[in-house]
Amino acid sequence: GLDREPLVLAGGSAAQSSLIQAFDAGLDIPHEHETTAGFLTGMRAYMPAPHRRFLEDLEAGPSVRGYVGRHRSSYPRLCVAYNEAVESLVRLRAQHIGITGRYIKRFQRDEGTAKGTGGSDFVSFLRKSREETTERLLP
Repeated sequence: GLDREPLVLAGGSAAQSSLIQAFDAGLDIPHEHETTAGFLTGMRAYMPAPHRRFLEDLEAGPSVRGYVGRHRSSYPRLCVAYNEAVESLVRLRAQHIGITGRYIKRFQRDEGTAKGTGGSDFVSFLRKSREETTERLLP
């Protein structure tokens, strides 16, 4: 009853957390860059099916960012609140870069070859993810 082919698993990653991806989906922060899109989508395979469906439903639903953008002149505090939520996520991602960097580099002998989950270039991925988040701030 065992497969003859070995399973290749990525290893632990915050991207496997449906909560982290729900923040992105709920705030309408797409990750479309080649560095982030495939990795984040791939990490959903490690989530329970109901969590994946929840994220898909959030992404398919109405855009909070779009709503705030359309009503910003009538409700300026709504825009402020949206941007504060996005800025909080940017700060979380900045802290994640530091924590991840210290943790991974602690166990690497050669800092030039430090790799993240599944052999990823975690620094580039995390920086691009933070950049994509910052880009969603409403002017």
